[in-house]
Amino acid sequence: MIIKQEDGAMGKFRYSLLVAAIAGLFSVTGAATIFQEDFSSPGDAHNAWTASNDFITRTFNTGACVVTNASDQYTGYVYHVYTAKPAVFTVSAKISRTAETALAGFSLGFNPLDYSGLTVMVGNDAVYFGRSSEGTLNGVASPYIDKNNNVLKVSMNGSTCNIFVNDKFVTTFNYSSIAAGDFGFILSKQTTVTYDDVLVTDEFTDKPAPVKDYVDEFDGALKADWTVYKGNGTAAAQNGKLSMVSDNTADAYVNMLVNIELDSFVLKTVVSHRSGSASSVYGILLEGDEDTAQSTFAITAGKYYGAVAGRHAFNLTKATKINGLAYTEGGQTYYYNDMLEVVKYSGVNTYAFVVNGDTLTRLSGLNYPITKAGLFCQDSLNLEFESFTINSLPVTSIKHFVNKRSVPVMAMLKNYAIIDPLGRVIPTSKVLDKKSATGVYIIRTNRGAQTMLR
Repeated sequence: MIIKQEDGAMGKFRYSLLVAAIAGLFSVTGAATIFQEDFSSPGDAHNAWTASNDFITRTFNTGACVVTNASDQYTGYVYHVYTAKPAVFTVSAKISRTAETALAGFSLGFNPLDYSGLTVMVGNDAVYFGRSSEGTLNGVASPYIDKNNNVLKVSMNGSTCNIFVNDKFVTTFNYSSIAAGDFGFILSKQTTVTYDDVLVTDEFTDKPAPVKDYVDEFDGALKADWTVYKGNGTAAAQNGKLSMVSDNTADAYVNMLVNIELDSFVLKTVVSHRSGSASSVYGILLEGDEDTAQSTFAITAGKYYGAVAGRHAFNLTKATKINGLAYTEGGQTYYYNDMLEVVKYSGVNTYAFVVNGDTLTRLSGLNYPITKAGLFCQDSLNLEFESFTINSLPVTSIKHFVNKRSVPVMAMLKNYAIIDPLGRVIPTSKVLDKKSATGVYIIRTNRGAQTMLR
């Protein structure tokens, strides 16, 4: 198989296909290790690994597989033939690129008849993956990618596919199980790449378990917990600040997410608009596992806000509570902070968007579990975030009850007297006597006088 490479924007890698006959099957033996290759025997490796075309050369005398693609149009393969396919597997390989812009990776289960197969490649700052026959690979940016040396790992269990770079989780996606086909190294045009330590096991490597609370004060490099998706933008942390910058192009953006398990919580961040557009939105993202499970809580530096469930356009509303744009006077610029919060209580399917202490709106209809949370910005922005915290809230149990009140018992008074209507002091027992005269009796006590009708 040969792929004609074309230029593509971040997030997509486009190519057209040209066929080269490749046959074979991807195997599973049932053992913990399905396949292993360290290229320690150049002669054996030369016979086992085949170049897809004359413009692809491969050498093995360095104890690794060094592949050079001399074409100025096509990507190429060096592939290995197998005899079966696993239902569950993890495959990894060391990939060393001589150019940071080179694309290099491997293809699993390639079928030359319909160009099907799973292709996964490491790029400049993103991992690209997808079905070869569709002509487009999806891209997910990752801060874990080294400009030269990386370990790329793909783990599959049924239709679930997890991708890791340098033992750091990058993304998960659904892919139909790998069909019978070859395993091959793939590299972009005019590139030299070194492959080594290929390992295939029959185990599945799951993505990291989500956490319920999270804090990042951005006091060092960006934490490895973050997954950064970006197009013509950057995100970098240092000295207690997260700098998020997007270019002045319509499709520029930065999204950064951390895996989290949320039910009732308070998510809080502090952001300062440093420069750029007053109308581009920025703020907080909540996502589920499905592609459409996204909710956005946003403001603009022009003092507008909005919240939307799903991948839809914003309806923005003016809010003077937002500080927004910096103020310049006498050559001095004064920057403002805005504190953004999303609050959700247990048992209530409503998310409150709070800005600088005021609840601006509430969003409902998020009928999916929240598994990722983070920050984002659209195009033409230069922002600084000071902190990002998620605190889970305790589940409050509300019990309905009837408030029963006991009748208070009055203490017996030792010093008291009962006076009849004629002013005579009489025994207390006589008051209830039927022979007592009808009238109003006065009870004198040390707490005052009371009346009693007889």
